[in-house]
Amino acid sequence: MPEQDQQSAEQGQEQQGVGQQGIEQQAPVPPPPGQPEMSGRTMILIAGIASVAAVGVLGLSLLFGGSSGGSNGTTGDTPQTEAVSVTTLPTAPVAVPKVVGLSSNAAINHLAAQRIPLGAVIRVPSYRSAGTVVRSYPTGGSNVAPGNPVTLYVSAGQGGSVTGSQVTIPYFIGLNEQQARSTAASMGLDVSVTGSGATVGGQQPAPGSMQPRGSSVTLTLH
Repeated sequence: MPEQDQQSAEQGQEQQGVGQQGIEQQAPVPPPPGQPEMSGRTMILIAGIASVAAVGVLGLSLLFGGSSGGSNGTTGDTPQTEAVSVTTLPTAPVAVPKVVGLSSNAAINHLAAQRIPLGAVIRVPSYRSAGTVVRSYPTGGSNVAPGNPVTLYVSAGQGGSVTGSQVTIPYFIGLNEQQARSTAASMGLDVSVTGSGATVGGQQPAPGSMQPRGSSVTLTLH
């Protein structure tokens, strides 16, 4: 009997050890020393923040990537075309500025500022210095209808000719093609024409700008 009791006690101790071993296998692994244990809720929160950050980085890359791509597409090797200056005619009669005594360039600039087309520049003998406006037609102070050109009579000096490497681009809007070509020729300018309309509705360079004599003016017929 004592021997059987001893065997029963040993078997009970072995079963208890096996039970404790099973409990130890099911227990969670503790975190390393010095590192706080994270709960399941904390882990879910961190994962959510990481997802939001990833989406934000992707959005910024698409935004700036698309913007730079568009910029390269428009400002890269694509040639830039110069826009044609289009100006509307006045809706009411305009007073002709007084230009007698001014240089031809200054007079043309005054006409362009009032949106008055230049009809022609006619060189005439005069005691005034070459390039000075002797008179205009219609005369300064009179009213002209929208699109009605003004002709300038410019001194050619004592048997000389008007000189100068720079000319003021006149206002061509409202002239027909023949008038515009005649005006440009009197200024020493070449003309290229686009469109198939009856009158000039656009021009480049803009009226009033200074260009070298012999430059080309592009006129758009409307």
